[in-house]
Amino acid sequence: MSPADHFRGHAAEYSGYRLTHPDMLFERRVAVVLSRRLAWDCGTGTVSSV
Repeated sequence: MSPADHFRGHAAEYSGYRLTHPDMLFERRVAVVLSRRLAWDCGTGTVSSV
């Protein structure tokens, strides 16, 4: 089984329990990011070597 296959078929279940965030959080992050040249993409999912 390749690394990409470990979570296949679980997306719907994951989505049902995944936390949501208020729009205001994203609006504030965008305001900060627009004034910078770099961003750190942290904790956004699993890493695959495929």
